Amino acid sequence: MSYYWAVGCNHHNQRETCTFFTFPKDPKSRNRWIKLLRRSVQPGRGCVVCSCHFKNGLRFNGPELLEHLKKNVTYNFASPEKRQRNQKKAAESMATNMASNEMIFLQQNALKLEKDIKSKVNDGSKIKILENMDLNLN
Repeated sequence: MSYYWAVGCNHHNQRETCTFFTFPKDPKSRNRWIKLLRRSVQPGRGCVVCSCHFKNGLRFNGPELLEHLKKNVTYNFASPEKRQRNQKKAAESMATNMASNEMIFLQQNALKLEKDIKSKVNDGSKIKILENMDLNLN
């Protein structure tokens, strides 16, 4: 899966018109790209930059700032990897909440069932209902 690294770029669906470049392995060039793209974190595997961010669309020219980004503004956007981790935490939290809600639902239904059984048994019957029913819902 590719992560589009340039801030504000939404060319990920324009594969016919754009070429996508991976970051160089040379640390000096790699850091230069990161600085020009105004990101404070290191790109992970699969991070790409589209050719629209390069002079004449050529990789060896290196990325350049687009006109609307050239002002003295620094961006501190979270990397795509961090957003993924946050989604994972949200999914885990949702699963925990669902399990908790299910437990409450089961306990409420057990209490309703117990009340229904007690109401249907008349005093003259030989059926005895234990007052302390042991419901093991773990």
